[in-house]
Amino acid sequence: MHSSRSRPKTYGRRRSLLQDNLQDTSPTSSPDSSNRRKSRGSSGLNHNHNGTSNVTRLCDDDETVLPPPKIRSLSRGNSQLSIKASQELGSSPRSSLRASHELREAGQNHRFKDEIEYILDGLRSKDRVRVRQSCCIDLLRSMLKSEFLSLVKAYRYMDTIYDLIREDTNPIVVSSLVLMLGLVVKGSQAYREIMTLTDIVPFLCDNLDSDMDPMGTLPSSKVEVAMYNDFKDLARQSGMIMKGQKVLAKSILLFTVATIVNEAVEEQDAEALALFDQSPDFYTAVIGILVQDLAWIKQPSASHVMTLSDVLDVDRIECSLRILERFSLVSKRPVTILAEQAALCPLLVQLITLCRGHAFKFAQNTDSMNLMLHTLRLLINMTNDFEPCCKMLAKSDSITVLVQNIVQFYDHCRQVRVPSGHGEAHAALNSAVHGYSPGPIDDLPLEDKEDDKDWRRQVQNDASGWYDILLMSIGLLINMLETNADRRAQFTETSIALECSATGDCIHKECLCERSDNVLERLVDVYNTEVTISETTDNRVLSAYLALLLGCIIDGIPANETRLYKSVNGNTLQPMIELLVEFSAMHHDVHSSLGGDGAALDDGLFDSKEGSSSSSQEAKMSSSQPGGAISLDMPMSLDLDPLPILDDDATPPRSTITFPGSKADESAKSFMKIIQVLKDVESRLSI
Repeated sequence: MHSSRSRPKTYGRRRSLLQDNLQDTSPTSSPDSSNRRKSRGSSGLNHNHNGTSNVTRLCDDDETVLPPPKIRSLSRGNSQLSIKASQELGSSPRSSLRASHELREAGQNHRFKDEIEYILDGLRSKDRVRVRQSCCIDLLRSMLKSEFLSLVKAYRYMDTIYDLIREDTNPIVVSSLVLMLGLVVKGSQAYREIMTLTDIVPFLCDNLDSDMDPMGTLPSSKVEVAMYNDFKDLARQSGMIMKGQKVLAKSILLFTVATIVNEAVEEQDAEALALFDQSPDFYTAVIGILVQDLAWIKQPSASHVMTLSDVLDVDRIECSLRILERFSLVSKRPVTILAEQAALCPLLVQLITLCRGHAFKFAQNTDSMNLMLHTLRLLINMTNDFEPCCKMLAKSDSITVLVQNIVQFYDHCRQVRVPSGHGEAHAALNSAVHGYSPGPIDDLPLEDKEDDKDWRRQVQNDASGWYDILLMSIGLLINMLETNADRRAQFTETSIALECSATGDCIHKECLCERSDNVLERLVDVYNTEVTISETTDNRVLSAYLALLLGCIIDGIPANETRLYKSVNGNTLQPMIELLVEFSAMHHDVHSSLGGDGAALDDGLFDSKEGSSSSSQEAKMSSSQPGGAISLDMPMSLDLDPLPILDDDATPPRSTITFPGSKADESAKSFMKIIQVLKDVESRLSI
C-alpha cells in the first residue's frame, strides 16, 4: 500500500568510498527510516545463485535503489584502471602512480615529438621546395629554445634531419642545415655528436670550398626574400653572427669547424682531427677565406674613430686563424701548405701592425688583442724549426714589426705593471694612453670610486694582453733568428722606427717615423730594467725571454758580442748566464712533474683572454724554448718533431695527427747552446 505522503525518488543511503563497512552515523533516526532500512536489508534484495545482489532493486513507492559500490577495487594503487595501465607499461601496480613533474615532462615530450614529426614530414616532401624552406625556418626557430634543442640532442633527431636535407641544393635549406649544426655543436662535448653524422667532414669542406656562398645572393621572389630575412634574424639570435657582421653560411661554417677542432685538440681526439687533415681541400679553403678577408686591410679607414670591427670581419678572421693555429700545433701538413701561400704572410704582418695601432688607440677593446694573439701563435707554430716559413716571413718585414711590438708593448706594460706606491706611473699611463687622469681614488665620491675601480681593473686586463703579446713577439723572433746567421746580421744592421704607431701613412704608404740603429742596445736596456726590478714572476719571465733573444742575436757575430757586453749591467754576462740556467732547470722540473706526457690544451672557442695571472707565469716560462712553439695560454705546448725542408717539387707529407710528449732533453740542449755562447763571450771579453 502506497503512502499518502509523496516522497522524491532517491538513491540508497550514501556510503563513504574510503571504507568497506561503515556504520550509519546519522545523529537522529526516525521510525520510518528505521523500517525502511530493515526492509532494504531483507526482502527487498534479489539474490542470484552466487549469493550476490542484483544490480538494482525496487523499494517502497517504486524507488530505484543502487547497491552500495564495491570500493575494494578503488583502494590506492589497485584500481582496475591502474592495473590495466601498469600491465600495458610493464610495471607493477604499486609503481604506476607518478609525480606531477613526471607527468608534465611526459606531456612535453609528447608535444615535442608531435611538433618535430610534423616538421620532418615537411622535410620529406622532395617536390615541394617552399614547404621544405618553411619547415627549416620553423625548425630553426624552435631549436633556438634550449629545451627544444636539448630534446633534439637527446633523441638524436639531428641524424634524421641531416640525412633528409644534406643533399638539398636550395640556398635557404643548405644555410638552415649549416646553422642547425652550429647550434648543436655549441654545447659542451657536442662535437662528438656531429662527427658521427654520415660524411659530415666532406659536407663541411665542400661548403667551405664552394665558389658562391648560399646566402650571398638575394632571392627574387617575395616569399623567399621573407624567408631569407627570417634566416638572417635567426642567425643573429644564435650568437654565431655578431652585430654588424654579414650573415653568410661560410661564417657559420667556420664557427662550427673552429669549435669542433678546438674541442678535438683539447680532448686529443686524433681520429676526429684526422678526418679534416686528410681532406684534400680543407686547408686551402680555410686559407682562401682568410686571405680574402684580410685583403680589406689595404683599404684605409674612413674615419679615425672607426674600430677594428668596422674595418674587418673580426669573428670570421678569428675562426680561420684558430683553425690553422690548432692544426699547425698537432700536424705537419698545414705548415707545409702554409709555406706555399706567398700572399698570406704579408697580410698577417699587416694584421699585426693594424691590431697594434687599434690596441693603443681604442682601450678596453679586446678584438685587436685577440686577433694579434691568434696570429702570433700561428706564426710561432709555422716557424718552429721550419726554415721555409721563416724565410717567407722574413721577406714580409716581420722582423721590424716584431721589434716594434717588443719596444712599444713593453713601454705600455711597464707603466701599468709597477709595484704598489708608484702612482705617478699609473697617472702617466692614464693621461698618455686613455686621455685622462682620474686622480687619487680616495678623493672621489663613492659612486665614482666604483667606476674608477672598474676602469683601473680594465686597464690591468689590457696590460695582461699586452704582456702576452710582448712575450710571444720575443718568442717568434727567437724562432726566426736562432737558425739563420744572415737574419741575425740583418736584425742589427737595419734601422727601425721603434715608436711607429702603424696608423695612417705608416701602414698604407711609407713609414716616415724616426728610425734608430741602436736596436740591440734598446733591447739590452729593457733587459737591464727587468733584471734590476726582479720583484715579480713577470719580471723574471720577461728577463729570461730577453736573455734567450740576446743570446741568439750575438751568436756567431763578434760585433754584436761586443755591443752586448758593453751595454749589459756591470759589463758582465754572468747574471744572464745564471738566469738561463735557472730558466732551464725550471723548464725541466715542470716537464718532469707532468710525467712527460704533455698537458691538455685549455684555450676556449671564442673566450677572450682577460689576462694572465702571475701564478701561471712559471708554467709559461718553462713551456717555451728557442725555436719551439710558444703558446702563452697553455700550461705546456705540444712540441712537434722538426719538419723537413721541402724542395719546390716536394709533396706534403701524409696526414698524421700526433700529440707527442714534452721533449725536455731536446729543450735542455737548446738552452745549453745559448748558455754556452754567453759563456764563451764572457770568457773572451772579461779579460
